Amino acid sequence: MLKRGGKLVTLTVPIPHKPSGKVRFFSTVIAGVAPAIARALLGGKRLLVTRITPRGGELEKLNALIEAGKVRPVIGKVFPLEEIAEAHRLSEAGHVRGKLVVKISE
Repeated sequence: MLKRGGKLVTLTVPIPHKPSGKVRFFSTVIAGVAPAIARALLGGKRLLVTRITPRGGELEKLNALIEAGKVRPVIGKVFPLEEIAEAHRLSEAGHVRGKLVVKISE
C-alpha cells in the first residue's frame, strides 16, 4: 500500500511459471502489469519497473538510504537459517506481504 504520490520501484515484473512462446510470455506480463499501472495512476501513485546490472557498492548505497530513513523496506517475517525451507514454502505460496528475510548468523 502506497500513500498518494508514492512510488513503487521494482526490479522484476510478473513472469508466468511456464511461458510457451514469446507472444504468450509478453501478453501475460502486460496483462499482469497494465492493470496495476492503471490503478496506480488513478490513485496518484507511480509504478517504476527497471532493469539493472549488479555493481559493487550498490548495496552500500541502498543501506545508506535505509539508514537515513529515505527507503523503508517492508519485512514480512525473519527466519533463522534452520527454517529456510519454511521461508521458501511460504514464498512459493505467494501470499506474503513484504519481504522474507533469512538470518544467516547473529
